Order: sequence, then C-alpha cells, then structure tokens
Amino acid sequence: MEKGSGENGATPKKPRITPIKRTPAPEQDQTTAATMPDLSNVSIGPDTLQCAICFLPLEPPIYQCKNGHPSCKNCLAGLNNRCPSCRLPIGEIRCRPLEAVLAGMTIPCAFAKNGCHETFKYTAAASSRHHRQASIHEFSCRHAPCECPFDGCAFAGAAANLFAHIKAAHTHTAASPAAATFSTPPPVTSIDRTPVRLPKCVPFHVLLREDDAAVFLLLNGGGVPKGRSLSVVCVGPERDAAELYTMAVSGGALALSASGSVPCVRRWVRYPTEGFLFVPDAYWSSSGSVSVTVHVKKLSSEEEAV
Repeated sequence: MEKGSGENGATPKKPRITPIKRTPAPEQDQTTAATMPDLSNVSIGPDTLQCAICFLPLEPPIYQCKNGHPSCKNCLAGLNNRCPSCRLPIGEIRCRPLEAVLAGMTIPCAFAKNGCHETFKYTAAASSRHHRQASIHEFSCRHAPCECPFDGCAFAGAAANLFAHIKAAHTHTAASPAAATFSTPPPVTSIDRTPVRLPKCVPFHVLLREDDAAVFLLLNGGGVPKGRSLSVVCVGPERDAAELYTMAVSGGALALSASGSVPCVRRWVRYPTEGFLFVPDAYWSSSGSVSVTVHVKKLSSEEEAV
C-alpha cells in the first residue's frame, strides 16, 4: 500500500495558513463630520456668474472657447465669434457644466430676511419672465415690510406685525371731536364699529379688521376748495382677493356716499388724487367733525369677473 505520493514516498506537509487580522474601520471623527461644508447653501459672488462682456447674468445657452472662457449667446454676434479674452474661436462648444449649475440654482424672495421662503429659478434671472414672476410675488408678499402711518413712528414690519404694533402702541382714548387739534393722534377703532366721528383736523382714522389682521386708513385730505376729500386705503401688500369699500357721510341736506376698490400701499405718503368722496364744508358740524360709515367687502372670484 502506498504511503504517499510525494518525493521519497513521504506524505507532503499541508501549508500553514496564517489568519489575517482584520482591522475594524475607524469610526468617523465627529469633529471632522461637523466641519464638513453644507453644499446645499453655497454663496457665490454675483460677478462670478456674469458675462464678462455685457455684465448681465449668464443664462443658457452658454458657449466657451477652448481655453474655457464663457460667453452668453447674445454677445457672440458682436464679437464675430471670437473670444474677447484670448481671441480663439467661440460659439461651437457649449459650457454644459456651468449651464447645469445655473439650472439648479435658485434665488430667494427679496423679503427672505423677513421670513419669506419663496424662491425663483436663477436660470431666467436676466429674462423679463423672471422679473414678472418675482415682481408679482413681491408685490403681494405677506412678509413685505409695511410702515406705520403715525407721524414720528419708525416701525416697519409684516402686515400682521403692523396690526399688532398699532393695537399695542397707538390705541388710546380718542379726544372728543371738539377738543381735537392738528397735533391730536389719529384715533384707532375696529372697522366693525362704524360710524365714526372724524374730526376735520385729523389726517386719518385707523380702522382695524380682526379676522385677518388688516389695517385700513380712512384718509381725511385737504387740497380741495371748500371741503375735504375722504378715501380708504389698506396698509399692506396687495391682497389675494379684491376688496370693495362703501363709505357714507351724513350731516348735510343730502347723504353723501362713494364706493370703489381698496388700494393697497406699504407706506402711506400722500392722499389719493382720484377716487375720493368730496365732503363740503357745510357738512362738518360746529364741533368740526363729520359722521362717516365705512364697510369693506371681500369680493368673490365671480364678483371680480363681473
């Protein structure tokens, strides 16, 4: 019987296998992980994304020469398809990586610091379409700052904050119409509590609407002969739905009334030159006041279409 197949009939020795010690992967250093940059919020200087020729924001299609100098499409015709930096031909090679970066970028609303989270595509930053989108939003942005109408008050904030500010800082016991002077602070009341007595010397009467924190001004303007001009404005951004005011004045031989859409202003600086109710001097009582009733109605979409 054979004892082995190796040389000299000896049984070959089995090779010794040395086990490999696996070193566990080191845990990620928490300090290093904490200092990793957040690439979801990267700041880029505005000049970096401008065309070096027209200095407008770059937008697709973007072309580059063989040296990598980019240019917007509109500038190529005036350059005879020559790179202004190195004079190499330009106009055939698209700068796809830069186009991809711009396509993924967004810009915030102008009132982002006030709490607005609306964003817009940067890709069309130079186009009129983008400006229309941004302008429409910012015109009605709820976070747009509105200035307090009271003389000497520097408060400016969102419409809801303005409502709270006026209630806290400017609601006071109104002087009687007979005791009112040009230095008398304008009164503040709820719009549901009209009619109100409006002194002739007071520039406006604040009307607050609780359900949506709206601030209206019943304006009492001069500049018209032998009378005063009364009108209504809303201090705040453009509202989602149009609103219609009706105003009635009693005290004379005939009742005076007017109605119209409520304009919105973020800062009251002047009296309207059109769309007001003229109240002759004869309607103002001996105490120098007049009774005014104001109602504001939100129009439905069907009423707006009429």
